[in-house]
Amino acid sequence: MLRKLLMLLMGVLLALVVGSFFLEDRLLVERSITINKPPATVFRLLNSFTHYPEWSPWHDQSMQYQHSGPEQGLGAVLSWQSLSRGDGILEITESVPVKKITTRMEFIDRGTVYSRFLLQPSSAGTDLRWQYEVDLSEIENPFYRYAGRYMALLMGKWIAEDYDRGLEEIRRLVESENT
Repeated sequence: MLRKLLMLLMGVLLALVVGSFFLEDRLLVERSITINKPPATVFRLLNSFTHYPEWSPWHDQSMQYQHSGPEQGLGAVLSWQSLSRGDGILEITESVPVKKITTRMEFIDRGTVYSRFLLQPSSAGTDLRWQYEVDLSEIENPFYRYAGRYMALLMGKWIAEDYDRGLEEIRRLVESENT
């Protein structure tokens, strides 16, 4: 009986490993919102990490932040330590005034995520799109790389919900002109 159970368990594990090779390596999530302010105002908020804890959907009170590099734009870096969220680094890797900001978020042992803010003028102010992109094949830890492919099936929904909350907070901050 124990032998049959072990064989079944090994078969399930083998099926999961083999199955992971047929799942997508890349996850792309995009959410958008319209903000009743011009693109320059939205860009100022996002091109610096000064107000990041106020709008980030992942901020918690235990996080300890450290800024380095320039205060805004290309090369601005925010690192954090958190018992609940883990440790990581967020860096602005591209800053095209009033149009686009690209960031690289590195989680210790869990890989790198790229994020983009795309700003487009509209009759209502600014159409802001926030994209999340991760290439799971680049993750060094094999467990996270292959398990991540299964997690990506759920992560798209979770990230979309987080991005929606973050975009609402960005709109609230920008439209209240407290930035």
